[in-house]
Formats: sequence, C-alpha cells, structure tokens
Amino acid sequence: MPKSDIVKSIDGIGYFIALIPTTIFFVTVARHTPNIPYGDDYDAILVTLLRFQQATGWREIILLITARHNEHCIALCRIAAILDYLVFGKVNFVRLALYGDFFLVGIAMVMIRAAGVWRQAMAWPPVFLTLFGLRHYESEFWAMAALSNYAVIFFSFLAVYFLTQEKQTCFLAACLSATAGSFSQANGILVFPIGLVSLIWWKRYPQALVWLAVFSMIAFAYFSIPSTDGAHMTPSTRLSATLKFFFIFLGSVSDSPRHALIIGAIAAVTVTVLAIWPKTGSNKPLALISAFILITALAAAAGRTGFGTLTALASRYSIYSTLILTTIYLSLAKTSNYTFLPAIFLACYFCIRSYNQELPKQIDRYEMLHRAHRQEGSGYVGLFYPPSEQTAERILATAEALMIYRLPPSHKNPEPAPK
Repeated sequence: MPKSDIVKSIDGIGYFIALIPTTIFFVTVARHTPNIPYGDDYDAILVTLLRFQQATGWREIILLITARHNEHCIALCRIAAILDYLVFGKVNFVRLALYGDFFLVGIAMVMIRAAGVWRQAMAWPPVFLTLFGLRHYESEFWAMAALSNYAVIFFSFLAVYFLTQEKQTCFLAACLSATAGSFSQANGILVFPIGLVSLIWWKRYPQALVWLAVFSMIAFAYFSIPSTDGAHMTPSTRLSATLKFFFIFLGSVSDSPRHALIIGAIAAVTVTVLAIWPKTGSNKPLALISAFILITALAAAAGRTGFGTLTALASRYSIYSTLILTTIYLSLAKTSNYTFLPAIFLACYFCIRSYNQELPKQIDRYEMLHRAHRQEGSGYVGLFYPPSEQTAERILATAEALMIYRLPPSHKNPEPAPK
C-alpha cells in the first residue's frame, strides 16, 4: 500500500474517533434537555422575548439586546432567542441549548488550528473526548448558559488566534471577534488587555493603538449599559481563600476539592513553564489562549470567592479546567510523538467517568422539571426560578398568552382523578 494511502487511512481513523464522542454528545443533549426554562432562562430569554414583542423601534430593540444581565452582557444569547422565535414562531429551549453547544465544535477547531496540528488527525480524538464529556453539564443542557459560556470562549480564542497572524484582515477579524466575545459574557472583555500587551510586546504599535481605541469604546459602551440586576460579585478579604479558589477553579475537572486544588496548581505551573520553554513557547496562539484561561480564573476568584471556595467546583466553571488541560496536551502534541497514547487513555477515562457521574444529575433535573405541573388554585409547582414560583408562573402565563412559548403537554392541567 502506498505511503499516502496509509496516511489517509490513519487520518480517517482519527477523524472517526473524534466524531464518536461528538455524535453521542449531541444526541444526549437533544434527548435530555427539557424544553422548559430553568433559572436565568426566564429573564435572559422569556422576558427578553416579551419585551421584544412590545418594542416600538430599533432603538428599543438594541437597548434590550445589549442590556446587562447582572455583570454580564449576553447580547448573543438574546439574539439567538429572538431569531429562534422569529423563525419557528415559538422559542424552544432544546434548540437554544444545541445552538450554544455547537460553539464547542468551534472551540475545538480553533484550538487544533492554534496548536498547528490541523493536519495531524490522530491528535484530534483527545481534544474531542475531553471537550465533549459531561463534566460541565450545567452549561451543556442549559440554554442561557450554553449560549453565553461557550460563545465567549469561542470568540475570545478566535480573537487571539487572529491577532497572532499579523495580516490586516486577520487583525480586523480579531477586533470583531473580541467585540463579539465581550457581548457574550463579561470575561470576554479580558481578551483586550491580553491583546494590547501582546501587540506592544511584538512591537506592532499602530495596531496596538487601534486595539486600544476599540477596547476603550467597548469598555465605555459596556459599563454605560444599565443592568437588569446588580452584579453578583462577592470578593474575599483573605488572599489565601482567593488563591485556593483560583487553583480549584483550574482543577475542577475533579469534583473533589483536594484533588481539584492539586490539579489546578499543577496545571497553572505547567502552562507557565510551557509558555517559556523554547520548544513550546514559540506557539503564540496557545500561549495567549492559556493567558485568557488563567486571567479568567483570576477574575472569577476575585469576584466569587466570597460565595465560598467550593463554588469553584460548579459544573459550569469546569469548562475552563477542561480547556487548560487540553491546552497542555496540544502544546506537547506538536513537539512529541509520545503524547497520543497516554492522552487518548486519559481522555477516554475522563469522558466515560463524566457520563457516569453527571448524566444521572441531568436526568434528575429533567425529571424534576417534567414533574412540575400546573395545579388549579396553586399555580406552577416545581419549576426552578430563584425569586419564586409565582414569578415563574406570571412570566410563563404571559409568554403563553402571547404565543411566545408553551410548556410541553405534560404540564397541562391534570385531569381530575375519578371519584
């Protein structure tokens, strides 16, 4: 068999292995995501659509889309909800979750491209097995979280990748991507100071000035936008607690605080060493991706430690722990031929373990929401919305009356029991 045919066969195996966890993941999400709002879905999606129907002009629509949700600007989430409603006539939370989860594919592609292993198909499977596990299931099955948490990562990674390419068109793409990331979630704006320092370090001064100008406009617009609620930030006065949160955040692929602390400390040291090691430090895109993850972890630690260090183990945060480990693997995959076997073994273990641990939790949530029902005289029972079930009832009743959204059939008034 010619050598080219052997290479194609090996590449085909790599693509096929990468496709398996991706397919299983999207089938699982489509099957176990309830078409029922959960938590922030009420304000971020249903209330947005109610106000969209009442808007009388483009100015109101733009203000509605860009309004901050707590400390976050979730414009992309709101745009996705509005487009889904306009296309299909009623919003569907399963579709919205899937839209958000597709950003995971984009994240994997950007990281592979940034690592320079685009044509090494056998380097792909560990990336997809790791990213398409269920450790961060709270984001994967939750419409608002998927559209915000994954979009900000995708656009931020894309921005730093384009920023390293030096072409004018790539610089423009970097500016647009950074802007999109900033209006996906709060930590997206962190890509601007990372990019500014990098451009100055690379002595690309004219582009640094343009980047600073864009950053200034985005920051001014961002902090001028009124918030629908106060910022949910509770810093700690103890440095030790903040550092503990930082390392647990980076190691939250494990749900054990002790193990997460150790994994996070090792990961932080490893990416720092890789950034200055001659063999791997020359990879600018991966270095900037690592910087974005580390600074996001610092920002989370600075703003959330007051809620308790165990908050860092929240499933929705563990995507950053997954990404930092993926970055370490990709940094080594380009320079060594001996990383694939241990990486594929660990990635398979991580993926299978995440399904075993996290899928039952999502099934419980799915069943909890589907058991929620409307009882005559007592309103909605069992729907999760932080302020109160009465608030959820009012929002749902208005959305149904305006034909924006309708609960699944199982939530209709139950038939009276026979006497």
